[in-house]
Amino acid sequence: MVSPSDIVQAKPSKAFFIDMITRDLTVTDSILDLVDNSIDQAVERQRVDVMTTLTNGGSQRFKAAEVSLKCSPKEFVIEDTCGGISVSQAKDKVFLFGNPTTAGTSGGLSVYGIGMKRAFFKLGKVITVESATDKEWFKIDIDVEEWRQRGDDDWTFHFTETGKLGSSCGRFERHTTRIRVGKLHEDVGRRLGQVSFAKDLAERIAGTYSLFLNAGVKIVANGQDIASTLPTVVRDGKLRPARKVVRKDDVDILIVAGVSPREDKAPRGWYVFCNGRMVLGPERSHLTGWGEGLPQWHGKFGHFVGYAYFHSSDVRKLPWTTTKQGIVFDSSVYQAALGEMKLQARPVLNFLSDMYPDDAPEQDVPEREVLSHAKAISIDQLPRESVAFKADMEEEKKKNENRQVRIQYSKPQKKIDLIRQQLRKPRISASAVGVHTFDYYIEQECR
Repeated sequence: MVSPSDIVQAKPSKAFFIDMITRDLTVTDSILDLVDNSIDQAVERQRVDVMTTLTNGGSQRFKAAEVSLKCSPKEFVIEDTCGGISVSQAKDKVFLFGNPTTAGTSGGLSVYGIGMKRAFFKLGKVITVESATDKEWFKIDIDVEEWRQRGDDDWTFHFTETGKLGSSCGRFERHTTRIRVGKLHEDVGRRLGQVSFAKDLAERIAGTYSLFLNAGVKIVANGQDIASTLPTVVRDGKLRPARKVVRKDDVDILIVAGVSPREDKAPRGWYVFCNGRMVLGPERSHLTGWGEGLPQWHGKFGHFVGYAYFHSSDVRKLPWTTTKQGIVFDSSVYQAALGEMKLQARPVLNFLSDMYPDDAPEQDVPEREVLSHAKAISIDQLPRESVAFKADMEEEKKKNENRQVRIQYSKPQKKIDLIRQQLRKPRISASAVGVHTFDYYIEQECR
C-alpha cells in the first residue's frame, strides 16, 4: 500500500489550461476551431468525405449544412445547421479535455479534444452552448471564473436545461448548434472590432475550408457569404498535371502538381490538407521541399501549384499540429509524402523555367503559348488515374519554326549606303537591305 507521504502530485491545473494552452493561439485560430466543430458534426451526420471525391471520384455533397459567424466587440456567436450534438455526446465526448481513446469521426476534423474548450477560454469569460439533434436538446452555461474557482479536482460542466424536441421548448431547431461567447477578453473584443480582422477571417475561412465550400457547406461571416479560393490547375491535350496516390501508415496521400492558369496572377505554391482542412498554403519554404531537393522559390515559379492531401479515418495519424495551422515535419507520413512531392514537382518547375529564358521575347517561347490556351479545371474534376506531368511542346515548336518574326534594328546611314553600292541597287529600301544581309548570313554561315 502506498503511503500518503510517498504520493507525488501530477494533477492538471485549470490555470495552466486556461492561461498557457491558449497563449500561442490567435483569435482567428480560435474561431476556426469552432468552425471545425460545426463541420465535424456535418461530416458525422451526412457521412460526406471530401477526400473520397478527390481519390475515388463521385459527387458527394453536403445538404443544408450552414455555419454563420457574428463578430462584434461585445460578443461572438457561431450558429450552424450541421447536425447538432446529442446529450450523450455532450456528456461523454464533446466537453472532455482531451480525446485520448477515440479515433474521431471518420474523415472528420476532431483530433485532440481540446479545440472547442481552448477557443472558449481564448475568447471570453461567459459561454452558452445550445444544441439540438432531431430528438433532443440541451443548454450549457459556463462561467469561466466560477469554474476556475471550483478548484483543480472538479473539471465538470453542468447542463442548464435538457429536453426532448417538442416536449417543452420550441426555440430549438433540429440539427442546430449555437455557441455564444460573452464578456470577451479586452484584447479579443478590440480585435473583433477591427475592419482588418473581418477581412483576415474571411480569407482564412475561404482557404482553410475550400474543399468543404466546394462540396456544399455554406459559411457566412458577418453577413458575407464566403467562397472557396482553392486555385485551379490547367489540363488539356498538351498540359496535364501529375497525379499520384500513395499510402503510408494507414494514411492515404494524394499528390497533384501542375500549373495554374495564365490569367491567375497570384503566386502559388504547395497546399497541404488533412481530411479536407487546409493546414498550409500557399507554402513556398523548405517545409514543402523548396531549397531542399527543389530550387529555391523564385518568381518564375509563380504558376506552380501543388496539392498534398492526407486522409485517414484515424485522425491522430495525420501529420498536423494541435492548432491545425501547420504540419509535423518529422512525421514519417509527411516525410514519405515530401519525397513524392519533390519528385512530382521537378518536371513542372522545369517547364516553368523554360517559360522564362533569359532575353527571349514572349512570342518566341512555345511554353507560354501552350499555357495561354490551356483550360483551367477544378481539382475534384481531374481524372482519377495516376499520371506524370505532361507538357507536349512538339506542335508549338513546329509552329515556331515557320512563324514570321519581325527583326528591327538601327545602323548608320553611311553603312547602309555602302551595302547599296555593293549590291549596285542605290534605291533599295533599308528593310530590303536587312533581308538581304540576313539571307546572306544564313547562306554563308548556317549551311
